[in-house]
Amino acid sequence: MKKYFGTDGVRGIAGKDLTADLAFEIGKAAGSFFINTKGVGTVTIGKDPRASSGMIEIAVAAGLCSVGMDVNLLGIVPTPLVSFAVLNEGLVGGVMISASHNQYEYNGIKVFDATGMKLCKKQEQKIEEIMANSLNMCVRKPGTVFCNRAVKAGYLAKMKELVDGIEYKKKPLKVAVDCANGSASETANEIFRDFGSLQVIYGEPNGRNINCECGSTNVRNLVEFVKKNNCDIGFAFDGDADRCFAVNRNGKVLDGDNILWIVAKHAACNGELQGSKVVVTKMSNMGLFKAMEAKGINVIKTDVGDKCVLEAMLQNNCNLGAENSGHLIYLDYSKTGDGQLTACLFLKAILELGIDFNELGNEFEKYQQINGNVMLHNKKNVLSDDFFQNEIEKCENELGEFGRIIVRESGTEPVIRILVEGEDGVMAKDILERLVRITEELDEA
Repeated sequence: MKKYFGTDGVRGIAGKDLTADLAFEIGKAAGSFFINTKGVGTVTIGKDPRASSGMIEIAVAAGLCSVGMDVNLLGIVPTPLVSFAVLNEGLVGGVMISASHNQYEYNGIKVFDATGMKLCKKQEQKIEEIMANSLNMCVRKPGTVFCNRAVKAGYLAKMKELVDGIEYKKKPLKVAVDCANGSASETANEIFRDFGSLQVIYGEPNGRNINCECGSTNVRNLVEFVKKNNCDIGFAFDGDADRCFAVNRNGKVLDGDNILWIVAKHAACNGELQGSKVVVTKMSNMGLFKAMEAKGINVIKTDVGDKCVLEAMLQNNCNLGAENSGHLIYLDYSKTGDGQLTACLFLKAILELGIDFNELGNEFEKYQQINGNVMLHNKKNVLSDDFFQNEIEKCENELGEFGRIIVRESGTEPVIRILVEGEDGVMAKDILERLVRITEELDEA
């Protein structure tokens, strides 16, 4: 069992769970892993703008250099730019310092291999084995650290090329972008300004305001902004800009399921949807499953996490997959989730399919989904409790064949997440409240 790596790299409160010492050891072990798989070379490091990112960046770089790797520091960039740099510069690997959608107190380390993809579970396990046993800790001439930011221009040029291919110029769009006071603050203006009128909100990071009442996990203020300013559409990213939510003209929130449906439909119409299938997680809405089935698109379900989505895509020869949390991976364009790329692909699909911006979000009927997060001291004990499992079974019987309950342990926070889905929203809400109360009582017992 892995000790440090969770569903999306290493994650924890900076300075407490994720210390500089641990970051150094991870960098050292990752460097040895890269040497064993690709040989000595260059690893690129990017970071989001939270206060602790500089400390962890320096520690990881020191660990990498201590085993002979050279390190290129990209500065503040979106996570997908690290993947882009690895591929386009022919590097042996990459590292992103970010805790994605979490608050500023948290930070994380995401590792990419030479293919530009996040490490799979087996690769992460190998790094942990190296850390635990000091296996193959290659001691050689120390590497060097340098800052070559030119790759950022290449990434932006690629995005500009995509934007130029979208038929929007007949009627310029009014677009609002919520950068979550995160990495997108460095790139969104360059990417979206040519659509017409661009208004950026939450694009002034100070190290402590990342994801604070903004971004893809809190779109309330973007909704009000879009409505108040008569925008055609709004986009919200998370702290490292690998997730994307959208808001239509009327303030309706469009999650990853809504975005995937339109992008997949567009790809299918153009003969670009490989095998007429997509990958989603078990958290996607049942309404999406039915819509895909009616369209002749096969849906492959996997566990939560964009890495799980990617692994299922590779195993099933798919080129498109997504989480309803806003991660979308389209392998024809990127090897990892890219929120800003997703926004561009979504706009392209909307315009080429001729969808009315007022009608966005009405393409299929969603089942009622009620979500709850419960912070617990003993997550595993609660999840394995027989009484709790029996209560879940009883609740599922109440929901009937058109309902379901998903309870899972968060891979990045000390919480369990409960999803109740059904045709009756009031019943779903009552059941969620009942299960939350039971989990809290069990945790206190």
